[in-house]
Amino acid sequence: MIRGARVLCALVSIALAAGTLAASEPEDDAVSRWKEDLAYLATELPEKHKNLFFSLSKEEFDSMVAALGAEIPKLTDVQIMLRLMKIVAAVGDGHTSIRPDTQMFRVMPLRFAEFRDGVYVVSTTAEVRDLFGGRVVGFGDVPVEAVLDEIRATTSHDNASGFKNAGARQLRVGDNLLAAGAWSSKRMGPVTLSMDGRVRTITMNTTPLGETAGLEWVSRSGPEPLFRLRSSLSHWNDWIPEHKTVYFKYNQCNKREEFEKLVDGTKDFIRTNPVERFVLDLRDNGGGASVIFKPLLMYLKGHKKLNRPGHLYVIIGRRTFSSAILNAMEMRQTRAVFIGEPSGGKPNHYGEIRHFELPNSKLRVQYSTNYFSVIEEADPDSIVPDIVVEPTFADWLEGRDPVLEAVWADIEERRAAD
Repeated sequence: MIRGARVLCALVSIALAAGTLAASEPEDDAVSRWKEDLAYLATELPEKHKNLFFSLSKEEFDSMVAALGAEIPKLTDVQIMLRLMKIVAAVGDGHTSIRPDTQMFRVMPLRFAEFRDGVYVVSTTAEVRDLFGGRVVGFGDVPVEAVLDEIRATTSHDNASGFKNAGARQLRVGDNLLAAGAWSSKRMGPVTLSMDGRVRTITMNTTPLGETAGLEWVSRSGPEPLFRLRSSLSHWNDWIPEHKTVYFKYNQCNKREEFEKLVDGTKDFIRTNPVERFVLDLRDNGGGASVIFKPLLMYLKGHKKLNRPGHLYVIIGRRTFSSAILNAMEMRQTRAVFIGEPSGGKPNHYGEIRHFELPNSKLRVQYSTNYFSVIEEADPDSIVPDIVVEPTFADWLEGRDPVLEAVWADIEERRAAD
């Protein structure tokens, strides 16, 4: 009853802000349902989150809620959803977000990714295959950077590296381009690409995302680099004999028994083979249960031959997040050299997520219930590698892994120095 009273109070406040309590102006059912969802969010999220106002003030949060409440009657369902996402993203916690109803989106037959040298088209449908590999300049007269800034406001993330992981993928959504002011309609608009030394502007149509299933997609061809070979597995390893290196790919912090068996097998292999180096690759690990990593951590910490610079390496990147952040910080207790991109998550961060649904739209709200403090004297945005390597589009197109190449280069430099 107390919670219901709080939601009612929030709903009344929103209605007052929108001027909808007058008996002469009956409210549309859809508007009422959205306002009820907004009121529920405004009540439940501060109550359930570990510390919702650690960065965004309560006054700022309440102001954003009231502003949306006033504007709901003139917004479409998708616009309301994006505004709800913007409110939650403003909290500044990469674990706290609204999962959008993506079936409401209209999308282009293009997919994008961000590299060191820009945003590129990395996949297309067969009909527009000639656009594959184009560098995105903008959307008509609006630069791609300006559109990404708008998308950033609706995307929950911890830092710039984390947004690189998510932001460019959302450029294909016509609703996002309309919200950013780059398109005048979510159904079609201009895309400006740099290709073969010239700039082209193409008018692209969008279709509902649900209608894109089964389309033929065109992307890069050729062999994949080592780190992409078994992406469906949570964890796996390989032996690289020319470098006398065990490569251990840790994609997800789950399946404890399988992980422990893999670690035991790895230890046996190292004991019976001329292993001189160990590479732990966390670049694609988005988290799970951090405690699962302990057997490998303890083994590497105690291995005198491997636990030294030039013999132990940790690869991190923009997808390294959540529990994988905790594992990476534990590896800082070793003498490993860190290589790759800055991590997508913060060392000190909110996490340990739970969920609730908005009562009418059924949008799923994810929130943090715990705070992990692993650096007491500072609060850096990310884990920055000792050697920063940001792949280019050409690296991806050619199937190269400049990060692992940097490991081999560092080994050679250390050999030469000795």
